[in-house]
Amino acid sequence: MKFSKENWSDIVRALILTGQEPSRLDNFNQLITDKFYSWPRWEIWDTLTEDLSMIEHEFLGKGFVYWSLKNPLDGGSVTPLIGIYKAYEKKYPQTANDFASWIIKHSNNQWAPYGTSRDMGRRKWNFL
Repeated sequence: MKFSKENWSDIVRALILTGQEPSRLDNFNQLITDKFYSWPRWEIWDTLTEDLSMIEHEFLGKGFVYWSLKNPLDGGSVTPLIGIYKAYEKKYPQTANDFASWIIKHSNNQWAPYGTSRDMGRRKWNFL
């Protein structure tokens, strides 16, 4: 799918609704199954989130976390959650640390939210 904001607006909205109410995850799963090809690159999230309020942006990130806990396609080291967080951090630096803490507490992705591994190689060093 070629990127355009319009192509992704319904997915962004569905993630926001999932972030508000995780029980809506099934609705999002159907939408993503119908439309999914690949996630937009990190920098594209600036465009996708430019019109969101702070709370909508937080719900977007939370919605992605809820979805990723149940799906293996969270992106690993290229997870969209990194782009979602970076766009949030640019717009709302005063609350970015709180949002990052929430992501770290609830996400299983070791690369989110900063784009660097949270375990900083500890798993590797444990085997030496």
